[in-house]
Amino acid sequence: MIQETHHQPAGENQAGPGRRDFAPMRLDALPDQPLVSVLIPSYNYGRYIWMTLQSLLDQTYSNFEAIVCDDGSSDNSIEVIQKYAARDSRIKFLAKEHGGITSTTNVAYANSKGEIISLLDSDDVFKSSKLEKVVAAFRNNPRSGVFMHRVQTISAAGQPFGQPRPRDLEQGWLGPSALRRGGHTPYAPGPGLSFRREVISGLFPMCLPASVAHATDGYLVRCAQFITEISVTDECLTEYRIHGGNTCGLNRHLFPPKSDIEATEISVSLQKDFLRRVYGSELAEMLRLEDRSGYWQGLLAYRALHGKTAGTVRPFSVEEMIGHLGNRQERRIWRLILKLPDPLTKQAYCFWHGSSAWQRAIRSVFRRWV
Repeated sequence: MIQETHHQPAGENQAGPGRRDFAPMRLDALPDQPLVSVLIPSYNYGRYIWMTLQSLLDQTYSNFEAIVCDDGSSDNSIEVIQKYAARDSRIKFLAKEHGGITSTTNVAYANSKGEIISLLDSDDVFKSSKLEKVVAAFRNNPRSGVFMHRVQTISAAGQPFGQPRPRDLEQGWLGPSALRRGGHTPYAPGPGLSFRREVISGLFPMCLPASVAHATDGYLVRCAQFITEISVTDECLTEYRIHGGNTCGLNRHLFPPKSDIEATEISVSLQKDFLRRVYGSELAEMLRLEDRSGYWQGLLAYRALHGKTAGTVRPFSVEEMIGHLGNRQERRIWRLILKLPDPLTKQAYCFWHGSSAWQRAIRSVFRRWV
């Protein structure tokens, strides 16, 4: 579901000092055939990366370069990449010592030249029209510096399953609403993201703490939303592979560790630093962690999964955490879940976040009741 967000023009919002300068940046016109740089960090996905690279060679838009940076793979990844690089000069092979996805993406970006930057993981696949539609999206929305689309999840064997994700995307100038929501905006996984180069050039090289290094895509989107408009489509232009080896498993959200809560705190801090650099301290201080509902959801989930006697990772009472949720229905549901004995609390929480058809149906009925 795409939501169109409209806001007052810059200068008309009197919510705080300095807001008159809080507006999307001006973007240069794209050339007739802009070069698209596809950044592909690679690490031990030799069994998948040939499909990733083949999907690029099958593109209907031909003016692209694929910057494949291998992060010290110990499998046959390098052999596969070199084979494709020898086959097509648009595929550029780089290699470095193992340092993680952030440093690998930094190296790939530093060696790119495109006016448009697209992200692609080395186990995912672009649909053949992907780059053509990315270029068209930026042409049709000349004020937009970020383009997002939904992705279709596939299994390790390449079989589609589940609903396209994310369910909701927002478009337009989202800066003011994101500021009110503690920096949160729903965004597509990395292979569903493309950027105008001038929008993210100031974010590279990325220097992210280890606890948020897995979320380079989120860092780029959630900073870029404060300086540019976003355009989106419901169409799935990427197949997003879910398997045991990648960072985002299907049920990872059911067991949020302390590190995920800390990662949210660090993420907001990084966004504040970005706002401070671009707009100054007064605007940066308007971004508040306590306005980010997902932070409180994470704390409540930790409490539900680890038991009431385990305490929380932060010194907040249950009622204080629930009180920060903006949705009254969600507050009622959380109160019901946390009134149950510990074993039932965990089961109720896991059920509420289940993805089967019958679980979704029961949730729909239950929401009407509460």
